[in-house]
Amino acid sequence: MRIPLFKRLVIAVLNILFPPVAVMMITGPNEDFVFNCVMFVLAVIPSHIHGFYISLTYFNRKRKVRKGVYPGKPKHLIWSDRVNNGGGSRREIERLRHGKEQSRLGRRNTSRTSGIPERSSSRRRVQEWDDGYKEYAVSPQMSRVGTGRSGRQGR
Repeated sequence: MRIPLFKRLVIAVLNILFPPVAVMMITGPNEDFVFNCVMFVLAVIPSHIHGFYISLTYFNRKRKVRKGVYPGKPKHLIWSDRVNNGGGSRREIERLRHGKEQSRLGRRNTSRTSGIPERSSSRRRVQEWDDGYKEYAVSPQMSRVGTGRSGRQGR
């Protein structure tokens, strides 16, 4: 289910007219709301920028969480867990974060320069993926033969 366009429009109009109300609708009465109120009293334009920053971050992260993607680290100048988590619970965000780490660990470890797997114990290594695909790789020592590169890393 997508976020209703009406809700986005209401928040955008409130961001233009009175940003603290739009921030309170998204985050609730917390540090972000107080910070936006202080900025609105001291200088109106930064309050608008902060309000749009919060609303765009919230809607972007909410879309990511709905797709099952980890929304990322907390953003600067946003203290609300609701915004940083995209409306998801802490448990859900931890699950998405650990899923991201597992998928990253599942990939093969490659060298930065050559794209060939590092530290293979034999000259030829077979990588078998979950879908049955087999990949053959040559050890880094063999990849240096005939390239004009020495085996030394210190250059």
